[in-house]
Amino acid sequence: MKRMNLLRNSLYAVLCACMLWSCAEKRDYQTAIPADSKIVMKVNPGAMFAKTELADNDTFNSLMMTLRGTIGLALKDAPLKELATKTLDDPSALGIDLSKPIIFCLSDATVSMDEARPVMILAVSDMNKLKDAIETLSGTLNVETDASGCAGRIGKDGTLLPYAFNETAFVAGVPSMSSDYLTTLLDQNRIAVESPYFEEFVSSTDDIAVYSGVQAYMDILTSVPGFDENVRQQIDKTDIYKDLYFLMTTNSDKGVMYLRAQSFGTPDSLKTVNMNVSSLLERLPQSTSAALALKMKTTPEYDRATFENLNEETLQEINGNLEELGIGIDDIIYAIKNGIVAGLDGDISFSETPKYSVSVAAMPETAQKIQDILNEEIDNADVSFDGKFLTLTNMEKGYAKSFANSPMAGIISQYGGFIFDFSRISLPVNGKNSQIAEKVLDMFEYMTIVPSEENDDCSFSITFKNKQDNALKTVSNTVIGLVTGK
Repeated sequence: MKRMNLLRNSLYAVLCACMLWSCAEKRDYQTAIPADSKIVMKVNPGAMFAKTELADNDTFNSLMMTLRGTIGLALKDAPLKELATKTLDDPSALGIDLSKPIIFCLSDATVSMDEARPVMILAVSDMNKLKDAIETLSGTLNVETDASGCAGRIGKDGTLLPYAFNETAFVAGVPSMSSDYLTTLLDQNRIAVESPYFEEFVSSTDDIAVYSGVQAYMDILTSVPGFDENVRQQIDKTDIYKDLYFLMTTNSDKGVMYLRAQSFGTPDSLKTVNMNVSSLLERLPQSTSAALALKMKTTPEYDRATFENLNEETLQEINGNLEELGIGIDDIIYAIKNGIVAGLDGDISFSETPKYSVSVAAMPETAQKIQDILNEEIDNADVSFDGKFLTLTNMEKGYAKSFANSPMAGIISQYGGFIFDFSRISLPVNGKNSQIAEKVLDMFEYMTIVPSEENDDCSFSITFKNKQDNALKTVSNTVIGLVTGK
């Protein structure tokens, strides 16, 4: 009996070791991300489709039946027809795992967009199915395959797109790339991107996620043909952004769709704190339909860093433009620290001049000059200064109730931000386009942009009237209704 127990325990130990070994060997398809990626995006079609609940939508299923019939009539090749039909019923028939995000990478954007080397990465669920699918498609798509059947090029002469895959990932690139390069990406056994905080992106399970260093966007911006050379040189010698990264994520839930932008590695010289703006919102009437409020506690380091990297020529140009309004850089910093509030009053009509009010904290020594200039330049508006705020408005004054007491104001009063009430949009009465726009707008309640206290992340959200269903389901149902006329 002891021998049997020993044998059983030994076999159990061997099985456990084999399982651990196989788990250790199995790689995450994200290891194929190029090590020199500057911008990386993940799109999760499986999660997003599940949120739409289209699989249970009778109208959608009816449209899919019609599509199947159309494919059956259009495709003459039997294997291709069978593959197309199977894929409509189950996308995994291609051997691709769409329950995992599709990844898009951009590398080497520092020289020009022509050398950016975009790469797309898909998770593989069944390597043999993928091989069979590519063979089936080869006649239609002109597929060139190497001896292994796991690499080649797809498309017409001159626009052949390289691809490569293994049991974990499918990687595709642009015509200028070689399939050998893509194969080397498949051989990576770990996440090779050394960008700080990249693990935040790798572990994200969001509908959409984008990770990048701010410097990458600066490089792309300055590579655009015709970009001002003086500005390019100024950006090139500025190192303030080199260690600044951000992660943008998009998700949807019941009654809301939101985007969050989170920053990492912000230098101390650029750190600010957002402050309570409820007192600013008191300057707007309760009937306000859109409001923006900003007030930040800045540091002397931030104030200097904002402008110290500008060359003398750029500073002179900025100062020249500001001088026309009697404003200096110190005035801008003063306004940021003491408050800026703007609002639209009443319904927003596309055929009438909106009622607006903009109040900016201003220095007394410059406010009078600005007031005089604005009074001369702007008709049908009142410009006033109360000792702290310079206000430009065509709203009615003397309102009894302020916007600060409204539920909408409560969303942005803590740290400032922007809020917009969709129900206050007044559309033209007639016309098919107007009816479509009305149905689309009828989904939404309000839109907000709200920063955090430490200013290291910002949330953009759209709140829907339907709070029972996921926002993506509401959008998909509305789109299907517009397409089918139901």
